Amino acid sequence: MKAISNIIACASIILGSCTAYEEVSLNSFREYNIAKSDWGNIQYVLKGHELLYTDIDSRNNVNLLDQDKSTIKESYSYLIQDNIRIPKGCSGICVDHSMNSLIIDFGKGIIVPFVLSEDQNRAQSELFIDGRVYSLGFSNQPPGLYFNRRELPPQK
Repeated sequence: MKAISNIIACASIILGSCTAYEEVSLNSFREYNIAKSDWGNIQYVLKGHELLYTDIDSRNNVNLLDQDKSTIKESYSYLIQDNIRIPKGCSGICVDHSMNSLIIDFGKGIIVPFVLSEDQNRAQSELFIDGRVYSLGFSNQPPGLYFNRRELPPQK
């Protein structure tokens, strides 16, 4: 039984090392010798989970009352207008970058800033589009920005 678990562990390590995608971070850019001037020449991909931004001003609040009609038993809200949804696997290009952030264009006018740290990245929690505020809904599996290391520009 121990031999089977060792084989499964080795197989998962081998498959993991074969993946072409690397999480975007300041460390990964240094590891692959990607100059800051080349950050805009890389194809980025959203992995882990979709990004779902909701328009916080277009919620319809619902209150369920107890039988005495005065006590709120349950309260929730749902959206009655559009969301901004960027599906898992969607690719984008960098349209601007600074020391610790990338602004990624996922097409159709959807531009999302990602904050970089040494080991990971995270999408900005709010977007401001056409005077509206869109808030990012989080899940158990946070979305992450990755790049395909096999398609990196040639090193100079």
